[in-house]
Order: sequence, then C-alpha cells, then structure tokens
Amino acid sequence: MNPKAAGPSEPERLFDLLEPLLAAETLPALLDLAAASMGRLTEAHAVAVFVTDGQSVVGESWHGADEARRGRLRPHFLGLTHQAVKTGEPVVTPFPAGAADGLEPYLYLLRARGRTLGTLCCARTPGKPAEQKRLVGVAQRFVAMMAGMIAALQDASSWRATRTQYERWFRQLDQHIRVLDRERQKFAALVDQNDVYVFVADANRRIRWANRALGLRFPIEEGTPSWIGRSCTELCTRFGEASGDGGCPACTALDTNLPAHGEFRQATDHGDRIMYATALPIKGPDGKPQEVIVMMQDLSELETLRKSEARLRELFEERRRAEEALDRTNKHLSAVVASSPIVLFATDREGVLTLSEGRGLEGLGRRPGESVGRSVFDLYRDVPVVAENIRRALRGQEFTALVEMGPVVFETHYAPIRDAKGEITGVLGVATDVTALRRGGPARRLDAAA
Repeated sequence: MNPKAAGPSEPERLFDLLEPLLAAETLPALLDLAAASMGRLTEAHAVAVFVTDGQSVVGESWHGADEARRGRLRPHFLGLTHQAVKTGEPVVTPFPAGAADGLEPYLYLLRARGRTLGTLCCARTPGKPAEQKRLVGVAQRFVAMMAGMIAALQDASSWRATRTQYERWFRQLDQHIRVLDRERQKFAALVDQNDVYVFVADANRRIRWANRALGLRFPIEEGTPSWIGRSCTELCTRFGEASGDGGCPACTALDTNLPAHGEFRQATDHGDRIMYATALPIKGPDGKPQEVIVMMQDLSELETLRKSEARLRELFEERRRAEEALDRTNKHLSAVVASSPIVLFATDREGVLTLSEGRGLEGLGRRPGESVGRSVFDLYRDVPVVAENIRRALRGQEFTALVEMGPVVFETHYAPIRDAKGEITGVLGVATDVTALRRGGPARRLDAAA
C-alpha cells in the first residue's frame, strides 16, 4: 500500500491563510479575511477582530457566529479588549454563565510598529493540552503577521490623507502668492506715476522707501543719493508751509494710529502750489502701527487727486487684505512645515535655491534656510535625478517623482513658477519623506504628470 500522503506543513498552511490577506486594499476587507482565516486555523466557533484607537473601536469583523451568539459574546470580548489594550497584556476571563456554554475565550493582542492596534478574540471548545499549545503558537504567529498588515494599511491611509492636505495647502499658498503679486504690480504701477509722490517711513520716523517722482520733485542736497534713512519730518518741511495746525502727516498717523491728512503751500516761480498729503498707518499683528505710507499730490488737479486717492485707498485695502490672508497662510504653513517630514523649497530660473524649509531637511543633515543662495545643481551633483527634475519643471512640466538621497526617500512634487506674463521664473516644490513607508520593499520610480 502507498503511504498516506502527508498534509501541508505548518508554514505552508500559514502562507495559504495569509496569501489572500496580502491582496486586501482596505481595512474592512483585511479584517473580514483575517477573521475567516483565524476561524479555519483554530476551528473556533466564533472569531472577532477589534481595531481600536484609545478606548474607541474603529474597526470590527466577525466570523462563525450568528446574530444571537454574537450578541452574547460581544460585550465580554469588548470588555477583554479594552482591558488588554489599556494594560498592554492579554487578559482572559471565562464567559459568564449562559453566554457560551462549553466554550473558552482566547485573546491575542494585535501589536506592530511599537503600537497596540487592537485584539483578535476566539471562542472555541477546549482541546488536549498539546494540541492547545500548538494552536496557540500558530495563532500567535498568524496574529503577528496580520497586525503588521493592519499597521501598514493604517499608515498608508494616514499618509495619503496627509499628502492630500499638503497638496491643498500648496495650491492655496500658490494662489495667495499670485494674488499678492498682482496687488504688488498694481501698487507699483500706481506709485510710479509722475504726479504721485509716495514714501514709506518706519515707526522711528525714518524713510525706508520713496518713489522716483518724489526724488525728482523734492531733490535733496548734493552728495546725498536719496531720502532713504532720513527723517520724514525733514522731508515734510520741503513740501512747503503747513496750513492750520498741521505738521508732518506721517508722524501724526504713527502717533494716533489713524489716517492723517495735511495741506502744504509751496512757493514756486509760477506761483503758489497747494500740496495735499494723506498718511495711512500700516499695522502689525498687534494692531500697532509699524510703518506709514504717505501720498502727496498737487491740488491744482483736484479731480485727478480725488480719483487717485479713492483708487489708492481701494488698492491699499485690497493689498492689506491680501497680505493679511497670505500672512495667516504663511504662519499656518510654516508651523506645518516645521513639524512635518517634508521639505518646502523654491529656486529661481538658474536653479539657485530661494527657499529651503521643513523638518525633512534633518534626514539630509541640513538646517532650514542653510542652503538658500546655493545652486541646486552644485548642491546635489551626486544625485543627477534632482537636476533632471528641476530642469523638467523649468521647461514647464508639473509632476511628482520619487528621489532617493542615500538612505532617505522623498516623494517630490515639482511645479513651475510663472510671472504675470506666463513666463517661468523658477520652481516650487514639496518633498515628503516616505522612507518609513517604503522600508518594506524596494524603492520604485514615481513619475506622474500633475
């Protein structure tokens, strides 16, 4: 007679049970397959899997129990689960009378990556001690591998959600930058007009900026290149004789934190000219004035003055709102970038870094801002794919690619920066450290057009 064919070995049996679990793409699907596989492995009357977050159950699956039996077993299994998750040790107490006569509870902790993810609970008939010991050993190995799969699915889901959030912030920041650039261009076009004289002074009454028309209309003594750094009071005396109680409107606006106005009579070879000044305080986050912008115009063209002032006020308010919105976004983004495993960077059209921030720089041994001013082509000459990706973005492509830098793997999104004419002026990118996610398998190149 032929000897009886030997059954599958224990490793083969475990592999057969785990193989369908590897194809599960969602947590509910994985839990359903795990419960069914554990039922076949231990021949249990009922199997329950609980995935927890603190004391809350965020995932649950059953196998082999009808509704009535499940209703009797669930309170006991949940009690054991909460106690085991809290203590970090398996806890087993017999079923209460009438809940599952003739059955014993078995509980296995789902642990992976230094976390307790939940429990796997079984209700089955007691067997011989040797058989019990063997089943417990096999079940523990099965549960350990299943816990690793659960942790991987959870981490992947969390990473996808985080990436979506980063991309949303990236688009929002880009929109705010574009809005602010449009406002800057409108403001620059307005203040560069020859009939509008504009300067900005700081809280110490020192002039920090003045447009070209102001220097032409009110030149300073020979040998001094500009009004920058001079007192705004000194400049106001050049406007002419102040009417009424007026003085330097810039000082008044800074002192009162309110808009200030003033009229000045200036004697010229062609008769007196009346100059009208408007000073608007620029407030900081604390509401106190940090700067003041002063606009001067000749009242001989009063109608033009009225239209220009109204338009300037409108542009100033639009710019202020855009700056406030951008400031809030920048602070929010800065906090996220500083605490997240990402690198936010930007280059000019020559590949010179103009921005380098984020906790992800730690993996490269660099500090935020350390590489600003350096060429990305020189800085990463040993990683040719970086130069290739930057050149692609400078040619107008927006895409995402994986980049390996030694032991660190980044998933990087590149986008060209364009000016108002649509011309490319640089590259903006977000690199996410995905080293931990890719630790379980070889890195693969990701190159998808956005």
